[in-house]
Amino acid sequence: MRSAKSGAIFLAVALALVLIAIPACKKKVEPTKPDIAGMQRGAEDPKMKELLVDPFPGMNGTPAGALSADEIRGRVVWNLWTGDSYLMWDYLARHGFGTSDLLKVIDSRNRANRFKQFGTINQPGFMTAIKPDEFGLFLDVPRPGDPEGDIDTRLPIDEYTYGRSSGVMGLRVYKNPAFDAKAAAEWKKHIGPDGINHDFY
Repeated sequence: MRSAKSGAIFLAVALALVLIAIPACKKKVEPTKPDIAGMQRGAEDPKMKELLVDPFPGMNGTPAGALSADEIRGRVVWNLWTGDSYLMWDYLARHGFGTSDLLKVIDSRNRANRFKQFGTINQPGFMTAIKPDEFGLFLDVPRPGDPEGDIDTRLPIDEYTYGRSSGVMGLRVYKNPAFDAKAAAEWKKHIGPDGINHDFY
């Protein structure tokens, strides 16, 4: 008898909790929008310059010069044009509570394990950096004497439009307009005697 009463009380409490929770679930929550005003760019931006030559001749066994203008645009979209996704990475870095950081994802010291860890593909013609850059970071560098590593200088790839190679296919590095001389000086305070920004890593 006592167990039946206990069961009835438990059911009543559980039902009350469900009835309280249902209206709470219906409450509409507006998603927060990243504050990227002034950073978005469109096709009408006069500074943007479209690449009209095949950036990766021979890819997929296609002979050089065999692609039409639209096929070249398709190859550029898949391999160079990031669709301004750097805005997403910037937002994640500022609001992601440490869940993701593009500069750590593309850390050159992880080049050999990138595909296994992140599913990213190394860009041909690049290699692991043997030392940090001027900001104490490790980004892939062009392999000396490899023409595929000279892609950003060999072709008329506009850095404002497409950024520069990170060493990872589809991930390009853009200049941060907010990273002015003052910000750079503050950043460089964290670079250690060995040239590495240990505070960042």
